[in-house]
Amino acid sequence: MPPFISNWAMAEWIEFFDVLDLDSHEQTSSLPSVSTAALSHDIPPTNRWVCPPSSYIKLNVDSSTRQRDFRAGIGIVGRTLMGAILFIKSISSSTCPSPRVLEALAVREALQHVLFGQHCHIIVKGDAKIVYQSLNGEIHPPQDIVVIVQDCRTLSLSFRSVCFRFVPRICNGVAHHIAHHALSIDETRVWEVCFPSWCLHSHQSDIGHLDPL
Repeated sequence: MPPFISNWAMAEWIEFFDVLDLDSHEQTSSLPSVSTAALSHDIPPTNRWVCPPSSYIKLNVDSSTRQRDFRAGIGIVGRTLMGAILFIKSISSSTCPSPRVLEALAVREALQHVLFGQHCHIIVKGDAKIVYQSLNGEIHPPQDIVVIVQDCRTLSLSFRSVCFRFVPRICNGVAHHIAHHALSIDETRVWEVCFPSWCLHSHQSDIGHLDPL
């Protein structure tokens, strides 16, 4: 096995236990930040979709806006360890807040959707860097998302662990397509059994970028 692959795998393993370490502490309103100490310079960047650790559900979220008619959309996809889709949620809105506010709202919507489900370990990923830095306490939240960030932190207390991760857009393709689709509808839609073909196509494209380990 090439050295960079084994190093990357070890970093993923250490990162997994960094997250599990949350279970040995009482929940607080301060959310965990991503540990990067174990990542060395020779590990290739994970600019691709990666399966979540066992027992976790991964929620990829994104948002989209259309200024000409003040439309906004949120896309959420929940997936299992092996990448199988559990649900897709498309949310349409006739109000159009700033992209940053909309991205924060997408995180809150994702947490609310799984709040009463069977999953207790949650990984939320998206491509709005400031939002995820705010959620992880790396920066003070901008004024326009302070309340939403606090809502997300409060919702996080309902789970055994919640991890917020910023990812590049290339890792977030399915959620992006769902958010864009929401601009063309006037309602909230949830798919949990039969999924639309346009989404399955982008899902397969995402999975095609999975790292071989």
